[in-house]
Amino acid sequence: MSNNPFDRIVGPEGEWRDHKAGNDSEDGEGLSERDEFVLRCLNSSVNLYGVVTAREFCEIYNSYAKNHDAPVAAPMTEDEALSTANRLLRNIAEKEASDFMDILLEDAWFTPWHDDVADEWLFVYESLTDELTDELEDESSNQDAIALAKRNVARRIDETRSQFGEVPLKMLPEKVFLFYDDPNGDEETPETRKLEKFLKKEYGITKNEAEFDVMGIQAHLRVNGASLSNALEYISDRFDYEPADEDGLRRLMDALSPVVGTTRTWE
Repeated sequence: MSNNPFDRIVGPEGEWRDHKAGNDSEDGEGLSERDEFVLRCLNSSVNLYGVVTAREFCEIYNSYAKNHDAPVAAPMTEDEALSTANRLLRNIAEKEASDFMDILLEDAWFTPWHDDVADEWLFVYESLTDELTDELEDESSNQDAIALAKRNVARRIDETRSQFGEVPLKMLPEKVFLFYDDPNGDEETPETRKLEKFLKKEYGITKNEAEFDVMGIQAHLRVNGASLSNALEYISDRFDYEPADEDGLRRLMDALSPVVGTTRTWE
């Protein structure tokens, strides 16, 4: 196994290697201007759309980059997108293991994934691959457990993609699109403020807790599809509180519905 965990990307039955690993920027410190823009676009893509193909990412990147100067403006290819994503992941991993804090890098919310059925590379929201990541990092995991995790991740990615169907990419204004480079970006609306007040009053939590919980709900809906069932599932899995009875569930659903209906997703 390579000493560098991010000099290759492995899908369920496919592998892609970065033969240019190490060329982070011209001066060897931090990120180039182009890399910074790639990172923001990758993060915004998966945080807003959940899953995009490498081809779709290039379409997204090029639509925004053309309005910038070189080197950002140069057209993006699928090979460069994969190579850059791989390099960014490696650099962020090295940053986390280093005491040097002068290398400015954002978090990466994306994971490259190879779809063996379609034979294409995808960029997916990182939590979709958590099960496989946990197995690979667990020294006690065997090959059967890893293979099962790969199948489960592949199924989860397919389910996420099916939430949106064949919907053409809608290019948002650049400022709006790049808002989503953080999955927990505070997309405050009248609907979210009402939901925060409801959670605070209904479950006795603090204002800050309510704000954070609503951000989490929005992030989950953006990535997994804006539906009431997805919102309720997220609350059941993540929160310490829940409705006490059928009337409480009805009140929660009534409070959630406006947020579900106004949370921006691919569709």
